[in-house]
Amino acid sequence: MAQCDLRKNEITSSKIGQLREASHLLNSILASLNLPAALEDQNSADDVPQSLKDKAKSVAEAGGIAELKRTISEIPELVQRNKEILDEVSLP
Repeated sequence: MAQCDLRKNEITSSKIGQLREASHLLNSILASLNLPAALEDQNSADDVPQSLKDKAKSVAEAGGIAELKRTISEIPELVQRNKEILDEVSLP
């Protein structure tokens, strides 16, 4: 009985460790995608989570869609400038 309990505890501990590792990996993937580690509870399909309302408000306060479009339009120029800087640094 003692050996059976010991083996059961070993297997249980091993599986719990695997679950913790998988949870950590999932949370790090979600964080790298800038997504929340947990989903918000929705009472009905028509409700918008408060966090989304807050984020929408902060985007609107920062200039809204016009500012996002302006920022996106600057990306190619900034990428080119970064390439130029890297070329200068990598010269012998």
